[in-house]
Amino acid sequence: MGCCFSSESDGNKAPRTAGATAKYERGQDGVNNSVHGERQKPVLDVALAHLYEPVHLLGAGGTGESWLVSEKETGERLAIKLIKRPIPQVLQPMMLREIEIQSELGEGHLNIIKSTCALLTDAHLGISMEYASGGSLTQYVTNRFPKSGQGLFLSEEETRYFFKQIIDAIEFCHNHHVAHRDLKLDNTLLDGSNPPYIKICDFGFAKSWGENPERANLFTQIGTPVYMSPEIISARENKTGYDPKSSDIWSAGVLLYVMLLGSFPFDHDDHPDPNSSGAQQEVYQLQNSEYWGAHPQNPKGVEQLSKEAVDLLDKIFVVRSEDRISLAQIKEHPWYNLPLEPHHERALQILREEQAKLPQYTVDTVDKQLQSKRHQRIEKMIKYAGTSRGTLPPQSLPGELGPRMPYVCRVDLRHAAVAAVERISLTAGSRGNNDLDTITEES
Repeated sequence: MGCCFSSESDGNKAPRTAGATAKYERGQDGVNNSVHGERQKPVLDVALAHLYEPVHLLGAGGTGESWLVSEKETGERLAIKLIKRPIPQVLQPMMLREIEIQSELGEGHLNIIKSTCALLTDAHLGISMEYASGGSLTQYVTNRFPKSGQGLFLSEEETRYFFKQIIDAIEFCHNHHVAHRDLKLDNTLLDGSNPPYIKICDFGFAKSWGENPERANLFTQIGTPVYMSPEIISARENKTGYDPKSSDIWSAGVLLYVMLLGSFPFDHDDHPDPNSSGAQQEVYQLQNSEYWGAHPQNPKGVEQLSKEAVDLLDKIFVVRSEDRISLAQIKEHPWYNLPLEPHHERALQILREEQAKLPQYTVDTVDKQLQSKRHQRIEKMIKYAGTSRGTLPPQSLPGELGPRMPYVCRVDLRHAAVAAVERISLTAGSRGNNDLDTITEES
């Protein structure tokens, strides 16, 4: 969860920055836990009480809430995202993508958030995942707002430390036939290390194309306007489709720009609602008519950029995607290969060593049959999450085994669940048959 870059300093008003738009990225739903004007303490879903000890609420809005919890069995701290039932049908495919892609990729790369299980209760669909205690990149960059209101937010050297991790995570996704399509500050988290490591999250807009390269050509207009590439914004008019891998590179360039300058290269000041077609069109027109450094909100920051940084941004912000720099070329670029401070270099070396220890399970060791069964079960969970609160799968009805107990179903999202014996159970507090295979299709 990010926060707004609304700081003002020395009497100078801060330029409209990445965080100012982040409120639109996240939505502007407030939290209202009051009764008769009295604010109530938020409570974790009671069905999860025997599984997790709540630590505190991380964030809440109109569609759900996120919690930091301690798993009672292991003591591990996890983040749980809970989405209120019924989940609108339009959001169900996004939930399926997020759950499945993060479960398939997360354990394979240290810069991607790991998911542990999917949860279905009377009231929520949930996902438990690795907790990134350092907050979002939004918060991190916000806290580095220059006192003068102008200048670089993060130094080029520190930006390069983070950017290398972002590029490695994107490369891993692309090598495993996944494009993120919503890379942005709020979807880039930090762990509690010093210096912190990047953790990419929220794969709800991601797309997987499997082993078929033809399926990698996409047509869906999706994302957050200030981070979207020109070809995604114009996807509805472009009958030839677009390469989502190149679009991820454009978004990575926006992240690079924001870390350095705290604002966006192409913004929609005249159309503040990012969900409007006007916002998309305003960004698209600027992308096609303006140089990324032509009218910066942080001109002193642009003046401070090195020639290597300017050259890399020049090569990323190319409207014609076929001419845009590739990931391999980014990794060979002079700016990318400038030296890091010793503590940053040591941190990346440790990260590379730990990454090398991870098994290449996504290619070699997944049991396709078990993976297919898990996919079917997750689909059924999401289907029932789309029904009214309290609606339970057939053969798992309240009171069936005696005293009423909270219903909860868990699907293990870890690699071990599809590499060996999959364990999917209704926990001790549940009622009815313990396998989602018993769920029948409804007409």
